[in-house]
Amino acid sequence: MPIITAELRVRGFRTTKVPVDADPIAAQEAEQKRRLDEAVVHRKRSTRIALKELGKEEERQARKKREEEDEKMSRARRFEARQKKEEEERLRRENAREKRRKERELREEQIADEDEVQLRFFFPFFSTSRSSRSSLL
Repeated sequence: MPIITAELRVRGFRTTKVPVDADPIAAQEAEQKRRLDEAVVHRKRSTRIALKELGKEEERQARKKREEEDEKMSRARRFEARQKKEEEERLRRENAREKRRKERELREEQIADEDEVQLRFFFPFFSTSRSSRSSLL
């Protein structure tokens, strides 16, 4: 039992002094009345203490629930940010890949045109079109 509660219990109760020469039945009734008074005071005090503790417990639970919700939302935001970053990275790689493919096709087309010009230069009587050239290669 906490010291504060013990002090309150000792201070809060009034003891009824019964004269020594009094009737034992009267002493017994006085003792019973004193115990009843103590029980009422104790019950009221216990109820107040219990209500305070209940309020504190509810506050702790509400705070814990808020913290859990905050953590949950934080995880969701981090997950969404990670997904967005991965999607941006994927698009960047895809665009770079597409750019390289177009550059490669352009270079191949330029090389093919240069080859065709050289063929015409060296073999003026030999005519090639793109469709027949692919069959030659």
